[in-house]
Amino acid sequence: MKRKITKVWNEILEGKNLDVYLTIAVCAILVVLDIFDLASASTISAGILATLIVLALDILSRRHSDESIKKAFEEFAAFRGRISAANFFYVWDVNFLKQELASATEVDMLALGNYNLISQHSEEIHNVLLKGGRLRFIYIKPVGDALRMRAEGEIGIAHDPKHLFMQAVMSLQKAQEFAQSSHTIDSVQVRVIDNALPAVMTMINPQDRDGRIYVTLNGFGVHYTSRPSFVLHKERDAQWYAFYQNTFENMWQCAEKIDLSESLPYKEYR
Repeated sequence: MKRKITKVWNEILEGKNLDVYLTIAVCAILVVLDIFDLASASTISAGILATLIVLALDILSRRHSDESIKKAFEEFAAFRGRISAANFFYVWDVNFLKQELASATEVDMLALGNYNLISQHSEEIHNVLLKGGRLRFIYIKPVGDALRMRAEGEIGIAHDPKHLFMQAVMSLQKAQEFAQSSHTIDSVQVRVIDNALPAVMTMINPQDRDGRIYVTLNGFGVHYTSRPSFVLHKERDAQWYAFYQNTFENMWQCAEKIDLSESLPYKEYR
């Protein structure tokens, strides 16, 4: 009983359910007045009518609230019915990276080769390194089964594994240029892996609260510019962000390290 009284008192102090407690108090007073004949019948009747009005207003308010909740659920259900891939995927646009690199201190990339991308944004990448930032690249091993299998799924000139070989080697050479111009040892790290890539990924400040991962899915027999892309935010998309971040880190552990201080081991396709 004491616990219930304490709960009621706390709710009154917090301003909760005041209409309910006020109605109970008025009804209790009317009962006492009627039992001891301390008020006229008209006064009692007026009090009862006032109490009924309060109850009616409360019921009406609750009904409006229920209708608002119902409407909100209906709108949410309608919105879910409109969700489609068109609201989620977009066609990759390399221009996004210029703005992202301006605030980046850590950039991780996973690709077969991304020579065109990193060459186009060479100045911005150099600025990341000048700020003391770090770059990590994972590329498909230029000589291996994974590159040949990837070529089978490409069209046009990319269907030739020699072309993909050159793309991968040129990407390694560009990464080596970044490393040579950096003032910090190991600020640019590259590894290669002889395995199929689950997707192409660019991660911006992946360890920070505002980390972003740009993901482009691979296809087969379709041009690379038509592939679907999407972006994940660390706080908003925690589950799937962790999935792709862990994928990168797992591949990093399995990949072969390339020493950028020495000559690259890949001279020609074989």
